[in-house]
Amino acid sequence: MSSLDSDTVALIESEMAEPAEAVSTIEGSIEDTTDPSSNTAKGLRIEEGTTVAELAATLELQPSALIMQLMKLKTIEAINHAKAAKVPIVVAINKIDVPGARPDYIKQQLSEHELVPEDWGGQTICVETSAIDGTEAGDKFYAIESDRDARTISETRQDQYRTEKLGENSHVSLENLFQQIQEGEIKELNVVLKGDMQGSVQAVASSLLELSTDEVKINIIHQAVGGITETDILLASASNAIVVGFNVHPTTEAVQAKEAEGIDVRTYNVIYNLISYIHSAMEGLLDPEVREVVIGRAEVRELFKVPRLGVVAGSYVNWGRISSNQPLRILRDNRLIHEGKVNSLRRFKDNVNEVQANYECGIGIETFEDLQIGDVLECYVHEQIARSLS
Repeated sequence: MSSLDSDTVALIESEMAEPAEAVSTIEGSIEDTTDPSSNTAKGLRIEEGTTVAELAATLELQPSALIMQLMKLKTIEAINHAKAAKVPIVVAINKIDVPGARPDYIKQQLSEHELVPEDWGGQTICVETSAIDGTEAGDKFYAIESDRDARTISETRQDQYRTEKLGENSHVSLENLFQQIQEGEIKELNVVLKGDMQGSVQAVASSLLELSTDEVKINIIHQAVGGITETDILLASASNAIVVGFNVHPTTEAVQAKEAEGIDVRTYNVIYNLISYIHSAMEGLLDPEVREVVIGRAEVRELFKVPRLGVVAGSYVNWGRISSNQPLRILRDNRLIHEGKVNSLRRFKDNVNEVQANYECGIGIETFEDLQIGDVLECYVHEQIARSLS
């Protein structure tokens, strides 16, 4: 059992040696006193050599500031031990769900001890966590030699967890629409509709409403001009709706919310295709489809002219990953500017196959150079989705 040294005792006493206050109780009051000569601060006696367990037992009714100060001391001690042992350090920043939580302040304090987080340009892995759900005593940690393998395993398990969670509370989608109609689980198809112009939105809305049948009614719960936002996704989640965009695309926050909430988001640039697809879904006529899956987004921050490559976008991957030789679209103010392909992908001077979130890279786009700083580069893949009504 570790014990407190003289420096720790002195610091704790100095933290507690504030003006005394009266503490009210049901039966009367207790007057806190400070007696530095007897190593007693606010009624707490601390002796050099006191074990952490013994001190913890006496701290139950002490001010939370003291407990936080002690935790900080032990954290610094742990950092120093890890540095001395020359072992890697992974930081878990807990309780980020608590109102007023300041993870950036914690990262600043870590930086003062030469632990610079990855998202600040350093090499220390910092994970923001919460003990509300899933954090449990007895869980195991596994050491992986390769950072790339660790990330791959983590992403696979996150996808599996998300799939299981969505299965418990799944929302309506065009893939399962016919089955839910047949089973009597759905009588209305709620739709959140966004478009590039008011005239387009009204035209799509009118066409959708004409699809209503005796079995299912089309109900447009919200329609507006502009890109698909996180608010639209949350509205769809609360009302069990699908989201349809005409000549507009989701923001990065909306893509993340879509994945988290399991909302079916469809974007089209031809009204006939939009109406035909939803009509087919209602009648159960959907063939196995090749579906687009967005895998990452990057923001253009600089533009470079490179011999033999043309214009290269110096970009920051702010979500997911950008993969080489995959389809890519350019969005400007959430409007589609161009669809092409990742022609080149570099980290510093090295060609790479993919770049993960929170890293910078150079992206070359096939047959397109009219880029602007602030453009959003959305990388996606096509996956074949097998449908089954059983």
